[in-house]
Amino acid sequence: MQLAGGPAAAAQNLPATSPFWSGYVVTAQTGSPRITGAHATFTVPKVTCPKKAAEIVWWVGIDGAYGSTLAQVGLGATCSGRGKPGSYLWWEQLPNQAQTVEVDHAISPGDGVSLDICEGYGCTSRPNTPRQFQLSAVVTPPLEQTDPGYWSDLFVKQINYATPQVTGECIVERPTINGKPTGTDGQNLFPEYSPTDIYCTVITSDGAAIDLAKPQVGYKVNKLELRSKQSGNYLTRTSAPRVDPVIGQARSFTSKWLAAK
Repeated sequence: MQLAGGPAAAAQNLPATSPFWSGYVVTAQTGSPRITGAHATFTVPKVTCPKKAAEIVWWVGIDGAYGSTLAQVGLGATCSGRGKPGSYLWWEQLPNQAQTVEVDHAISPGDGVSLDICEGYGCTSRPNTPRQFQLSAVVTPPLEQTDPGYWSDLFVKQINYATPQVTGECIVERPTINGKPTGTDGQNLFPEYSPTDIYCTVITSDGAAIDLAKPQVGYKVNKLELRSKQSGNYLTRTSAPRVDPVIGQARSFTSKWLAAK
């Protein structure tokens, strides 16, 4: 789902709240090297379902914040109102519908997830060719569960897609069902949701990784909070980006679901 229609305007026009998105959007200003990749790693959080149908998705993507094109790959947890959520991998290339991905193992809280979208098959860009992208997702069990046997589920999808490559996103989303936001408005979407630390990297065509706290010249970083359009209540709280002490850049954040009011 794209956040807003219209051309790729200046990044400061992106609102600070959204009825659907929570997380971070990196925008390349006019004349700056394009966005060529977005990557996120996190641990599958524990989610308890509400009484009504609800859904939450975590994803990385290129474009969608300002226009009608968006390529994305993610993890979802869906609730039918009967207790435990079902988790799944998915990918989407607008205007086409999202496609779920078959995996060999059930996805559970505590599993590790790595999501990637990058320019070029095999993430190797080639000049003077149509836009080519590779979407991938890897799910692995917690380390303490790898003995006696280790498993991982890997998904790789290659697509041709003409898109401006203006923005890169790491997002926690409240999707819609039949055009309406999932869950009950004015309440927390999930009675129990353990916030997960999301490590987010957005890459440009010159090989730079964008600092979420102090972006390089020519780039803008917007933090988004998910806010109910009907009630006006904030549904999430997105943390400030935290610095990775090894590389000295701000890369990680937490999107916490707020308690019911």
